Amino acid sequence: MQTTSVSPPFLLHHLDDPALLESRYREDPRAFATAFSVAWEERPEDVVLGVWHARLDAEGVLNREHARLSTDDTGWRWAEALDAERAKLLLVWTVGLVALAGLVSKIPWGMGWTHYTGADFDYRLAGDFHQRFAPFYALLPLLGIFALRYRPDRRLLLAGAGVVAALLVVQALRPLHGDAVMEDAAWLATIHLPTLLLSLGAVAALGKRWREVEARMSYLQLVSETGALAALFLIGGILLVMLTFALFSAIGVRAGDFIFEWVALFGALGVLPMGALMASQRPESARLAPLVARVFGPLALAVLAV
Repeated sequence: MQTTSVSPPFLLHHLDDPALLESRYREDPRAFATAFSVAWEERPEDVVLGVWHARLDAEGVLNREHARLSTDDTGWRWAEALDAERAKLLLVWTVGLVALAGLVSKIPWGMGWTHYTGADFDYRLAGDFHQRFAPFYALLPLLGIFALRYRPDRRLLLAGAGVVAALLVVQALRPLHGDAVMEDAAWLATIHLPTLLLSLGAVAALGKRWREVEARMSYLQLVSETGALAALFLIGGILLVMLTFALFSAIGVRAGDFIFEWVALFGALGVLPMGALMASQRPESARLAPLVARVFGPLALAVLAV
């Protein structure tokens, strides 16, 4: 009889389906116990997992599998293939978060601050807005993907959200103009915000394991992989934007403002979340070229069709 593989994300995603979990356990108890050990380390406070832990421990399966697992895989598993349903759900969330970040970045346009009035005052309002909030709408979608992908403890998630809210209030209320010292401090705060937000991303991704040195090193690997994929997506996006602009110019359609102010903006905001989504599901042996083609193939086809 051919068995179906069981992974820790599969268990965590189907905790509300006891019949399915029971059938997978009966198909291959040892594989189920191995996957359960990883899921239990990630969410030991879960009630359903606690019931399964007591059952597997009583049946004598958990101890043997957990001992073998502890010698083979002690690090935080940041890259693992997901089932199709959860992968699609994460993709929908990624698109939604990027769209929300893009709309937030267009608030100066909606308020009319980017329109020239003859006094250059509206332009300064737009610049002040981006200086205050650019790190937030550029990186909060990435932190959201980390939280949705790795699902940390709710209390840690609420604590991280509180810190982000406090930073938003500080950025909204602090003065940007004045003497040279005040302006330098404002720019330093903006420059260091990305580092602080990425540190909060470690809590969103690692949960209670953020105190472990090995887990933090794995988080740095995840961030590096995300940055590498984001750079590839950015290069491909630049080429796609240039191709789109050239095609519309060739047929006499002036679409430059829309392409560069809307399409390029939303695309630039999406490279990091999309890179994180791909990196968190990419096995170490997978090649990058198919991943890039999977993203930009449909986009190029859509541009040519339009």
